[in-house]
Amino acid sequence: MTRLVYQQAFIPSPDSARAIREQIRQVLQNLGAAEQTVRPMELAVSEWIMNLATHSRPYVQNASISLQRADGQWLFAVNDDGGEFVGFNDVPQLPDDPLQASGRGLYLLHQACPNVAYLPGNARNKHNQLILPISELVQDKPRILLVDDDPSQVALLSAYLARQYAVHTCCSGQQALDRLHNETFDLVISDIDMPDMGGIELRERLLGNPSLDTLPFIFVSGSEQVREPHVVSELAIDDFLRKPVRHEQLHAVVSRVLERSAQMRRRLSDYFDKQLTACLHPQLPDNGRWMQAQVWSRAATAGGGDLIQYVEQPQQELVIFADLMGHGASAKFAAHLVGGYVRGLLAASPDQPSPAALMSRLSAALYHDKLLAHTLMTLFIVRFCSAHHIDLVNAGQPRPWWFDGERWKQLNLGGSLPGMQANAAYSQCRIPLAPGQFVLLCSDGVWEVGSSAQERAYNEKVLMQLISNNRHPDRLLAKIKAWYQQVCPLGGRDDTTIVLLGQRG
Repeated sequence: MTRLVYQQAFIPSPDSARAIREQIRQVLQNLGAAEQTVRPMELAVSEWIMNLATHSRPYVQNASISLQRADGQWLFAVNDDGGEFVGFNDVPQLPDDPLQASGRGLYLLHQACPNVAYLPGNARNKHNQLILPISELVQDKPRILLVDDDPSQVALLSAYLARQYAVHTCCSGQQALDRLHNETFDLVISDIDMPDMGGIELRERLLGNPSLDTLPFIFVSGSEQVREPHVVSELAIDDFLRKPVRHEQLHAVVSRVLERSAQMRRRLSDYFDKQLTACLHPQLPDNGRWMQAQVWSRAATAGGGDLIQYVEQPQQELVIFADLMGHGASAKFAAHLVGGYVRGLLAASPDQPSPAALMSRLSAALYHDKLLAHTLMTLFIVRFCSAHHIDLVNAGQPRPWWFDGERWKQLNLGGSLPGMQANAAYSQCRIPLAPGQFVLLCSDGVWEVGSSAQERAYNEKVLMQLISNNRHPDRLLAKIKAWYQQVCPLGGRDDTTIVLLGQRG
């Protein structure tokens, strides 16, 4: 299954290389990629764009970059209509002469992404394509921010933790504070004495921020650095480790602190679950003017981060299906905030915008809005305006399925995530939907079940076979629900929503 989450057209230049470098950093970070994944991709993509700008003959007139998931593998694909790059796999050694530029870009590209592949254009596909695979993009591991100005200490603790945790590093308290304001972490491990801003001041700043004051926090320090132990004791930290830190000791403390934090979140989640889940559960009316719908949803925690809205207008019915990255009550409230944006856009529009136009307007609003600029979401917009077809736009959701009356087919319909650029354009697909025909829409939670990449790939294959072999769409949701509960009896790490749409008989 192929899922497109980001796409951008460009003309190769230093400016476009810089802009796309910033965009892919934002996308990868919001998807949960570790810094050791983000930096090589930034380098590889920017080096290739500069190569296209400088060396391609004939010159590139049209180029594009996309991030997609294909057969369980995340990858960047860069397409261009310029001349073929001859000798791509003849990787040069880094020249001894530091002033010699020839070959450096190709060398850096292969160093950043050893599995890179280049496919020159041919009669069937006239565009050249560079493929940059990413081994494991979305991190299921807890995210730890390690703050220390000693490179050897950073390397040691990172090596201790890397197998079980996604470790991100900073060399000062100020740098850590900047990242904590823009990214989500499960734990901070900080040294005390550092230039610019030390660990004590960092902890004090976090305690003064209502959104960060409960973040688990561990101090690591040499005994000679603890000059004010009474100050440290008043900072509500979760634990204190003295250098040198032993491997077993570090793992025991980190595991205990994270488990205690998770236990507190579960208790709060259980407390609010009854109040939230019933009113925020994704739902649709069974029947509209043209629409017939079935919905099944399972939230990872209270509320969940999937949103479905039904909007009836004089000449059309709209179904908005959004999946915000993350889960729980905060993700759900953010989803409903997006829903409010949609309703506001519709109310302010003198016309009844098409799904493509509505998606473009919503994307522009998200791009410019300070509150939602760092919110990553995927989105379906479906329009019913006739008894014979629907119009559908996909922005980053898994590819939809269509039942033509005899068999299920997966549609090659995707688009980039909304809010990634100021003037994003989307195309919509008109799908025949006569009585007996159906469209199946799924959030990514149902496709990513499993604790490892291999297990997720296997479950994805089983689910695709379950859908492909089905000949009774009215029973499909029940079959998927039974399969999901069998392979994931305690629920998944992500919210799961499935929508089956047909024409009202």
